[in-house]
Amino acid sequence: MKNWKSDAALLALLACPVAFAAEPGPYLGAGIGYADVLTDDEKDDLRDVLRAQGFNGNVDDDTENFNFRVFGGYQLTPNYGFELAYMTLGDLDLLATVTAPVNGTVKAESDIDGFEFVATGAYPLFKDLDLTARIGGIYYNADGDVTVTGPVGAAGSYSVEDDGVAFTGGVGFARQFGTNWTWRGGWQYVDTELVENLFQTSIAWRFGN
Repeated sequence: MKNWKSDAALLALLACPVAFAAEPGPYLGAGIGYADVLTDDEKDDLRDVLRAQGFNGNVDDDTENFNFRVFGGYQLTPNYGFELAYMTLGDLDLLATVTAPVNGTVKAESDIDGFEFVATGAYPLFKDLDLTARIGGIYYNADGDVTVTGPVGAAGSYSVEDDGVAFTGGVGFARQFGTNWTWRGGWQYVDTELVENLFQTSIAWRFGN
């Protein structure tokens, strides 16, 4: 005779997927990605500044969109935790070549990084695969140098800095490999004037058995 209780238990198990990150505890990781630096907006701003001073010319860029992150976190429950990360947000390099009414150049270079603190969430989709979310804040810093050559305003070198706290949040996927390794990938929004969208992939190691 067929054991209907065993079949019912099996169906219930299949209908209720279990999150792979069920074990609470700490983890560490690192990742790389693409930072969507708002190059076009910054180029337009530099053109507007030059035109306001009566100068015309071309603005080119050599922007670095590489993004790097190191992070650590703690899984509080099977579905919720928190995370702290240091991350670079790309480099913005602009060069304005002024051709009228005089010749000269304006070079602007800026490095963007920050510290992020977020709450994390996970929802199981399939075995070993979670839909993930993150929401919190980031303290960002943009250190820049501006070098002016020729008779374009005041020739010389200047340092500029911009920092602040901004909202951040995103969604992605996570998959476990083996007992302790986890791959993550996804999209993240950062509410700053220089960078808005991040696309990242990372590997994390969870401590414990």
